[in-house]
Amino acid sequence: MWSAEHDGSDPTTVTESGKIVAAFGRNGGSAASRQAARRIVEETQNSKRWFFCGCRDNAVLVPVEGTHVRRKIRNSADHDDDCPFSVEPKDQALIVKSMRSHAADVPFSFLVERADGAQETSTGTFKQSHSKRRPGLARLLISLAEASTIQRVGRSVLGIGEQFGSLKDQAGKFLLAPNLPVRRMLCSDTRKYDDFVSDFDEKAQAARFPNRVRPHGILLDKIKGVSNGQLICMDGKALPVVGSISIFGRADAPVKDWSTYIVAGLIGRLSGDLEPRLLRAYVHPCVSSRNLMLVDSNYERGTLKIIRKLQKEFQGIIDFSVRKPLTDVGVRQIADDISDDDARGEIDRDGAPRILIPDFILEFPQFARKRGDIIVETLGFSWTSYRDDKKVTIPAMQAALGGIAAVAHDFCFPEELDKEQRHARFEARLKAMVQRRAESFQTR
Repeated sequence: MWSAEHDGSDPTTVTESGKIVAAFGRNGGSAASRQAARRIVEETQNSKRWFFCGCRDNAVLVPVEGTHVRRKIRNSADHDDDCPFSVEPKDQALIVKSMRSHAADVPFSFLVERADGAQETSTGTFKQSHSKRRPGLARLLISLAEASTIQRVGRSVLGIGEQFGSLKDQAGKFLLAPNLPVRRMLCSDTRKYDDFVSDFDEKAQAARFPNRVRPHGILLDKIKGVSNGQLICMDGKALPVVGSISIFGRADAPVKDWSTYIVAGLIGRLSGDLEPRLLRAYVHPCVSSRNLMLVDSNYERGTLKIIRKLQKEFQGIIDFSVRKPLTDVGVRQIADDISDDDARGEIDRDGAPRILIPDFILEFPQFARKRGDIIVETLGFSWTSYRDDKKVTIPAMQAALGGIAAVAHDFCFPEELDKEQRHARFEARLKAMVQRRAESFQTR
């Protein structure tokens, strides 16, 4: 992070940038942290300069009254979704709530009619990431995925039928509406979508939706991507979506030879519809067409490739599994019924709760109380504000999981190394950690 003239000229490094992140980043905002940053803000404002975080060209923080910053001014760029300044601390608690695990006995109830007859539906935006509240369809897919086998890989990846079968099994445990499991209104094959829609009314009648819950179903399957408001299926068939399509972490999901996503789509009727339609959809990338593990990026695919290599290398010496969490592991409690105003008041006093979702966890069942587990974090960006945030978030994840070890796969540093050398550096560090666990286990 640096301060500069309003046009970006005469940049000067902010030596205590971590204080700005702690005071105004999404994971900060307490009264104490704002006071700690006050001197830096006042000096920058008195110099008639702005802060530049570096996540995007012309993404600025404008000092205001020497006590806080404004993120958006005319002609400034939005901060990147992975930037700690993409979200105000006061909005963080509400986002964290949507990142927590969804209880299996709490219905999703996507199409609920209020007493006045107006219809409530889950909302979504075209771009979906951890900078926004998760829409309901994202929570549904992530709930099924985390409860299934697909987010954990042992010696070998299960067959695609077993992986998808595990997802469908979980659809029998989570509720679409009160006393109505998701599986009873599930279309798990895009090739059979037309048949599902044709039989929709019979299925809905047999499912016995409660009063004020409009009948609806869920589409759950692999797809190739999204194009012009349509889901492109694995066989090339296009399914139009009348509402929003939320895509994790990006603005589009282009169809490529290797691309694979899992979609959770909402099937139902809105007022005036004669036929059921796909009303909205949530799309999340997978590792590959043979591995349905939900991932965030190609960076994570690269990290997983190295982890899988070490799994095979240590097979029979010390076996471990790799788990990809999708929900927050933080221990700070957030009341389910807290109002928006109360949540913001709490953050203004104590700061925002952090979203703690490790990229990967290597699990070693040979060690009691998970003491041998390792967090593996993928660092894909070089901006100072991102790094300042990670310096606090990674230890917080370690603490939340009982003080376990952590190692980073850094795609940007050290600067003097090239890409392959950075990969090799990470592999060597992780291999040494696994080796120590193997030696410890063998000497027992």
